[in-house]
Parts: sequence; structure tokens; C-alpha cells
Amino acid sequence: MPKTLHDYELSFGLVSDFDGEITAAEFGVNANYAEAAGKDIPGLTITIDSPDLGQEMSQFYSIGDPEKWEISDDGTEVTFTPKPDAHRFNMNSRGGQLVSAMFESAGGGDKKKGQEFFLKRDFWMTQAGFFVGTNWHWERVEMKNPLQPDRAPSSVLVPVALLSETKKTGSKVKGGADDADIARIIELAEGKTERELKQAVVNEFKGKPIVNEVLNKGLIKKLVDSAKLALGPDGKFV
Repeated sequence: MPKTLHDYELSFGLVSDFDGEITAAEFGVNANYAEAAGKDIPGLTITIDSPDLGQEMSQFYSIGDPEKWEISDDGTEVTFTPKPDAHRFNMNSRGGQLVSAMFESAGGGDKKKGQEFFLKRDFWMTQAGFFVGTNWHWERVEMKNPLQPDRAPSSVLVPVALLSETKKTGSKVKGGADDADIARIIELAEGKTERELKQAVVNEFKGKPIVNEVLNKGLIKKLVDSAKLALGPDGKFV
């Protein structure tokens, strides 16, 4: 595939102090964590759309003992296998710290009030819908791991203030792209570079999982590899 200017853009570092809406959430294995730990580490990946950053970013959070969590329903749900009716993350995990920060922030410092906010949304924290559609101010804070108190604190991205919410239906938090989405992306692609196409997808499908498929899961490359899209010599789709 020909190189484009997008290939020379730098990725985000440890960003902090910005506004952003969670537009997608998916349970799965993070390759970087798996490599470091020497085994698969299931957890939660959220996609945050931030006007301050100018594009979406993804962040991974562990959810507890990797031997006790089972991912289901195409990554939109996770089950605690020793007790399937339990729907709570380990409070010592990064996912647990994320949810705890959400409760505190949604309640303006009142954890119970924040829990009532999420109760009205009618999702378990073990479901993607719990996260999608909530808009926050985000900051990185230093947190210790209670299970490893001797280790230095590490930086964790958490919400510190709830800005707004958009209630999402179950269909909007499922992964994957349907035929209509693919057809529309192909229409949008003509005459655009890959970077321009990604921006067009963000504008066209704002808040839908298809954005995550394009920005973080290589959907455009898959369409090129399957000959549904083609790049011209000028780096633009034809």
C-alpha cells in the first residue's frame, strides 16, 4: 500500500486534562498487556472522542483475575465465571478504578448519587452499554495498586467530571460493520486520502461502533485487501 501523510502522524502519548465522550466500549484481550504478562489479559477498551484532541483515542483497563472472566457477545459483555450473576469488577483493577471514578464524578463527589445515575441507565458495568454515551472531563491521576503496595504509583486515565450523557441502545454498542456502513464508507472514500477518509467516517458515523472499527481495527486496510477499496498513485482512493 502506498504511503500517505497519515503514516507520518505521531500517536498520542499520555494525554490528560481534556473533554471526551465514550463512543465505543469492547471487552477483549490487549496484546501489549498479554506480551508483558506472558498470558492473555482480558479487560475493557474504551474509545474516547475528544474535541480537544481532534480525534478519537483508545484506552485499556484490566478488570481482575484473567482466569475468571469470559468475554461474550462479540466483546459487548463479560462474565465472571465463578459467579455469573455477579456484575462487579475487582476494585483493585484498573477497570474497577475507572468505574469508581465514574461513580464519584457522576455524583459530584457523592458515590451513591453517582451509582443512582448509572442505575437509571440500566446497564451492568460488565456490559459495554454501561460506558458508551457518557461524556466526561478526563485527567490522569497517580494510583497505587493495592495488591502491590511497594510498587510506585502509576498514571491512570479517569473521568473527574460528568459533562453530559446520551443513552445508547444495545445495537449501538455492538462491534462490527454492516453492509450499509461498508457501502457508505466506499462512497465516502472516492478522491480522499486514508486520513481524509477516516475523518469523514468520524463525521458521518459519530458515536457509532463503526468509527472504532475504522480508527483502531484496520477496517480500511481490510477493505483494500479485499479489493473493495483501491488507492491511486497519488495516495487517494479511486
